[in-house]
Amino acid sequence: MCLKNTLILIVGVGVGVLLLGVPLAWLTAVCQFPGRKFFAWALMLPLAMPAYVLAFVMVGFLDFTGPVQTLLREWTGSSAWFPRIRSTGGVILVMSLAFFIPMCICSPEMHF
Repeated sequence: MCLKNTLILIVGVGVGVLLLGVPLAWLTAVCQFPGRKFFAWALMLPLAMPAYVLAFVMVGFLDFTGPVQTLLREWTGSSAWFPRIRSTGGVILVMSLAFFIPMCICSPEMHF
């Protein structure tokens, strides 16, 4: 069971990092748009915080009693449609958001 969960996590986070990191690296390396230098700089901000701290903050922010779900419950009156952050999918989401930065660093434009 542990090996199955580990493999699911590895594949899920790998796909999530690729889906998030490659397009962002491509946007900052190839496309010219207003604020591109700021965007490239802002992508590096998560590196200023350890990944486990960022993960704890995201879980607290997106958990059932966190501000995001509380606000959505106030607006919609129900939270049945909002996915649980403390699940396999939630862990994959949080880890993908915490670890996509190295993919962007590989872009030649990210080297200042």
